[in-house]
This record gives sequence, C-alpha cells and structure tokens, in this order.
Amino acid sequence: MIAVLFVSTAVRAQIVKTNQGVISFFSSAPLEDITAQTNKAAVAMNIYTGEIAIKIPMTTFDFPNKLMQEHFNENYVESHKYPFATFQGKINVAPITLKDSSRAVALGKLTLHGVTQDVEIAGSIVPLANAFRLQTRFFLFLEDYNIKIPALVSMKIAEKVQVDAWFNLK
Repeated sequence: MIAVLFVSTAVRAQIVKTNQGVISFFSSAPLEDITAQTNKAAVAMNIYTGEIAIKIPMTTFDFPNKLMQEHFNENYVESHKYPFATFQGKINVAPITLKDSSRAVALGKLTLHGVTQDVEIAGSIVPLANAFRLQTRFFLFLEDYNIKIPALVSMKIAEKVQVDAWFNLK
C-alpha cells in the first residue's frame, strides 16, 4: 500500500529536469557584436502544475574572446557578488504531454545582477522521445538590471540583449 501511494504521489508531482540547459545571448552594437553561451543552466519543472525554476551560473558563459569574458564577469554582471541568474515562475500550459508542440508563456521573476523583475517570456514546448524541449527567444534591457555601460564602450555594448534558451527536460 505504501509503495502504491508513493508511486501515485510521484506521478502527480512529476518533475523533469536538466543540469545542461543552454542559454546564449547576443548583443549587437555599432562597433561590435558580442555573443556568449553556457550549457550549465539547471532547470526543474513540474509537468502537472507548470512551475519552473532555472539557475544559471554566470561564470560559465563562454565568449570567443577571453578578455570579453573577463570584463563580463568583473565589470558588468559582477559574478563575484551575483554568481547566479535565476528564474522562478509558471508556464501557462499544464499538464504538459508528449503529444504535440505548443506555444507557451512563462510568467515569473527573473533575477540578474541582484535585481528581480517580473517578466513574461513566450516560447514553445516541443515533445521529444521521453522528454520535452523548452525553447525561447526574448530580449532584456541591461538598465532594467542595473548593469551599467560606461560611456567609453557604449558603441560596443548594446543596451538591449537577445537571449535564446533551450532546455531538454527528462
């Protein structure tokens, strides 16, 4: 009886997750384009309620230029003070099934550089073999998260950054 109760509870609160979520960003400014990517985002989602949590270690973003990576961590996101970006929220499509792709919207709180903002992020849910892929593209404004761009480099760093994310959850 206890085993049946445990199994039925586990099915109702099924959590899918990954520790290899991919997030990339792209900044296009008049003098320079900047791109970076990490595949170290930790993501957990309850497929019945749509609740989702994401944690991104900021120092894991890889840049083509190591000096850019150093400036990103030391001067802009201040990874020593704010080592993680996080998102906590809920996806409006629940329960999630393995049948069809669907559009979805996540409502929640995005914390970056010590600042938390309410956000609405549109994306899609794509069924895979025994898994789901969540994917999105959205834009964020650096000033919303108190990330300052010195006037000296204002032509090299865009104020609006494109963020792409995809997570294969099992």
